[in-house]
Amino acid sequence: MNKKKIVIISAVASFLVVAITVAVVLSVLLTKNGDNGKSARAKVAFNHVESGGSKRSTQLRPDYLGLKFIAVYLAVGIDEQTGSNVGITNMIYLNPECDNDISDCAVSGDYTHLIQNYFNFTAPTDQVNEEINSQLLPITPATYAYLRLEFCKAGPGNPNTVPNTAFQAGNMTSVFSFPTNSCAATFPLDPPIVVTASDTITVTLNYDLENVVTVTSSGYGEACTSTSPSFCLGPVQFNATAIIS
Repeated sequence: MNKKKIVIISAVASFLVVAITVAVVLSVLLTKNGDNGKSARAKVAFNHVESGGSKRSTQLRPDYLGLKFIAVYLAVGIDEQTGSNVGITNMIYLNPECDNDISDCAVSGDYTHLIQNYFNFTAPTDQVNEEINSQLLPITPATYAYLRLEFCKAGPGNPNTVPNTAFQAGNMTSVFSFPTNSCAATFPLDPPIVVTASDTITVTLNYDLENVVTVTSSGYGEACTSTSPSFCLGPVQFNATAIIS
């Protein structure tokens, strides 16, 4: 007999330096169909929620928010000292511009595949998902303790120098873009997601862009324009639902 239960998984992380902070709450609906020896499959989706929240003269919804990202994946463990993955790691999304080669794909640097295009996160949900075009990918049955998003590749002596975030809001006359070197967002999953063979998983990231751009007389930092007034990109919150069947 199939059993169904709901597990609440919470995770908090920051990425893209000061540009974006992510708070994730995963509500997981599990419908176990038994283990028939086949690989599990997973993909990511996005849901643009327009809540119509509070309107403030100094905080705006962006007319355009573009992000470049390389991959989304689940990891069994992470080394606390180095941040490197430990154990099984499975991608649930890889940018098509990577041509199925994550090791040789980045936003800048000496890589064969360089991501050129932004994903427009201000578009309606259907358009966002059509553009990202996530497909079910095979993953290994395991207990996954982390969800990770990769936005660029950077390190000591090898900074990301190409813009990977862009936005426009209010009376800005053009899109403002900037590079960030915070290249990964890591979400500890509590409790971890237990994936068995034949499971199909869709992780949907829900987000609301209300009030994420702040207008100030003199903004500073890479996420702020040098104009007067200055427009600064602030925190974006994501809530995620993962359906496992």
